[in-house]
This record gives sequence, structure tokens and C-alpha cells, in this order.
Amino acid sequence: MILYTSDLHFGHSNVIRFDHRPFADADEMDHVLIELWNDRVQADDTVYIVGDLCYRSVHPPLCEPFCYANFLNNPLSSQTFGR
Repeated sequence: MILYTSDLHFGHSNVIRFDHRPFADADEMDHVLIELWNDRVQADDTVYIVGDLCYRSVHPPLCEPFCYANFLNNPLSSQTFGR
């Protein structure tokens, strides 16, 4: 299946307030997003992330949450990290 997503904003505390997301902090948001991703995305899926994957992530390395997500079958484009 081909899936599209954007504006995940891993590590972005302020997006919780800006977008009225129902999380106490960025850590909680990151964990829920990973859980939802892993429930939906299958190994043979292709997912296009069309913008704002993460923002000033406190995790080393940048966007460490994706170490736990089911998506690293294909390398990320450098454009994903353009900001």
C-alpha cells in the first residue's frame, strides 16, 4: 500500500499547543505516534513523508524515535531533514 503523511513533528514540544494535540509533552507524543505508525504501516508499504518529520529533536541522533518505527526499509531523503 502507498501511504502519505506529514507534520509528525517528532521532538517538537510547541506543536502540541499550536495544533491542539492531546499530549502532555513531546515524549508522550513521540511514543504514541510510533505506536500508531507501527499499528498501521506494514513491512511492504511505501510511506511518503511530505514534510516536517521532526523539529529540534532532543534525541541523539536526530529523530531517534524512528529507530523504533516500522519504516526503515527505504532510506530517508535528505529533503526530509531540510529544516
